[in-house]
Amino acid sequence: MEDILNSFLEDLSDIEKTFTTLKLLGEIREEELSILPEVGDNDFINKSILLYHGINDGRNGLVKIPGIFVLYIGGRFENYIQTIFEELAIRFVNKFDEFERLPKKLKDAIVRDTSKVVSSPRKFGFSEVMAKQFVHNLSKNFLNDFDNINHPCLSRTEGNMRSDILSDLFTKIAIKDLWKEVGMHVAVRSNFETDDSGYAQSEAKSYLNQFMTKRNSIAHPNGATISWSSFEEVEKDIKYFKMLSRVIMEIGNMKILSISQVATE
Repeated sequence: MEDILNSFLEDLSDIEKTFTTLKLLGEIREEELSILPEVGDNDFINKSILLYHGINDGRNGLVKIPGIFVLYIGGRFENYIQTIFEELAIRFVNKFDEFERLPKKLKDAIVRDTSKVVSSPRKFGFSEVMAKQFVHNLSKNFLNDFDNINHPCLSRTEGNMRSDILSDLFTKIAIKDLWKEVGMHVAVRSNFETDDSGYAQSEAKSYLNQFMTKRNSIAHPNGATISWSSFEEVEKDIKYFKMLSRVIMEIGNMKILSISQVATE
């Protein structure tokens, strides 16, 4: 799954590089140029003059760009979580040789989530053809054939990836208290500059929830003035998601390695 993580981290790094350029443009706008070169035959100078005036004209839009990236970061994180969860779910199930030996919570989730998607496939972004395939897969699972499990059904959530939804998702693969394990991780305690795992847990959950609230306020403005994030604030968000994404993957991998074929509640 390292490739899934690396793809996510590379996308976040691309945003950081973009921010470096955009902040430089902001610094150019702040320069007091009393005398600009005259437009002449030098194409580079001509375009530089246009750029300088363009930056000034677009200054109000420039300050909104970090906030616009908040939408992308939130969506990309949710995509990352769904992708690694599906991979973990596949690996988890294939540690068992019988459906009845799966943990009860996972068995129930496979049936419940499949039924939910099949009853309203378009609501979850699936076609009627896919819904029929999900039914076929489930029937095969009952016969202990795990070549195809309905992992896309298992990973679907009906809300933003807030801390409670994230932890509920991972309970399906027997990670009973995701955030407790997150708080115990040295990278998380280091990020929040504490040796107290309980405090780190609380801060990590709070940060994610506040980010999702910020994201929703940008995506669905209610007429009130939006408080746009600064470049520095979004760079802090990126640092958080780089840390959290790796920690969650490591917790998931450790769970898979610890599985024995004993059904759990």
